[in-house]
Amino acid sequence: MDELGQVKHLDDFLRLVPVFMKRLSHSFHDDADAVHRFTHAQFRVLVLTAQRESWRMSDLAHRMALSPGSLTLMMDRLIEDGLISRGRSEQDRRVVIVQITEKGREILAARRRGLHGVVASYIAKMPPKEREDLVQALGTVAKFLERHVSELEPGAALPAYMLVTPDLFGTVLLEYFEGLRVPSHLRRGDGRLSLLEVARYFAPSSSFTHLEQALLREARGDTLDLGAGAGRVALYLEEQSLREARVGKVVAVDRSPHACACMRRRGVSTVMRAAWEDLAGDLNMRSRFDTITLLGAGLGMAGSQPGLERLLLAIRRMLRPAGFALVTASAGPAGTNLPVAVRLRVESRGRIGEWFNWLHVSPPALRLTAERSGLTIVREPLCDAGGEYGAVLRRAPRAGEWKEAGACYPS
Repeated sequence: MDELGQVKHLDDFLRLVPVFMKRLSHSFHDDADAVHRFTHAQFRVLVLTAQRESWRMSDLAHRMALSPGSLTLMMDRLIEDGLISRGRSEQDRRVVIVQITEKGREILAARRRGLHGVVASYIAKMPPKEREDLVQALGTVAKFLERHVSELEPGAALPAYMLVTPDLFGTVLLEYFEGLRVPSHLRRGDGRLSLLEVARYFAPSSSFTHLEQALLREARGDTLDLGAGAGRVALYLEEQSLREARVGKVVAVDRSPHACACMRRRGVSTVMRAAWEDLAGDLNMRSRFDTITLLGAGLGMAGSQPGLERLLLAIRRMLRPAGFALVTASAGPAGTNLPVAVRLRVESRGRIGEWFNWLHVSPPALRLTAERSGLTIVREPLCDAGGEYGAVLRRAPRAGEWKEAGACYPS
């Protein structure tokens, strides 16, 4: 194709795509049920409020280029329908904040699925050969844009039609392993953005922190690597099991299907896809391991104080008598000993992951919760320069348990 033909196709593409998206949006909203029918601007309010745990009204008005008064009028219907809640900031009662409700999230998800359904219905009407050519062409365009368009500007509003990408964290790990090295980020519920250090999940043992090295020297016997990610710890322990007898069979567990696929492709021998909540009730996992590792501030996966108690109870159940758990956590804000949960999600290449809670646990809070869960801290918490600390937990005996097992505390 000559240069003139290329320019014409590009002009047609740039002209027609916005028209198609506008028509698609109108088509979908015309079909929406009357109870929850709302304008495109109101739909955008739902999209934006779903991106953060809460918004100040003034910040949301600025993002939408509206006056606070105009935004208030626009949101009245959403609040009346129970899709948005409005209240006052606990830190400053003069500040009005808004949040999307669970009902609002459900309606938003349904609208997004509907948009994709409309597109799918258009494509389904095409002849098979044209449909195949279109899908291939769209893939080519997507790859072109990925090479030439940078990551969405931090803080930029995501398109209203964008669906949450399931297991985005695991997908990012697998893409990194396959050679796609692009910036990925963690967004907090308050909107703050930080770089997701994907390379750390693939770090060789020579790059392990002093804290990680000190903890892993304690590993003995059959070992469970919980929240294994890309398998860096599991691979190291497998290497140790070949070099010396102190480490036995290694099992790597992660809830992410893509992370598990990544570990298998990296050569981890035994990979299990499971959530720690499910392992707690699995009778085959009871008293099975001599060591459980949970590195990378892994206690944060508990998500809440009750979750931390359940996680530590699950660890105790899976440990053999005299077994050890080698755990790490982030202490969180200075000046508080209470566990603090932070709402996070992964963002990468214009895709958004599901929100999840990550728990910061101070050493005193860990000690207290561990004792309630039947675990004892036998090594004083070790800290690194990044605010992460580690501890060695031992399974504490129940009455008569040591006599039955014929075991004794290790020195």
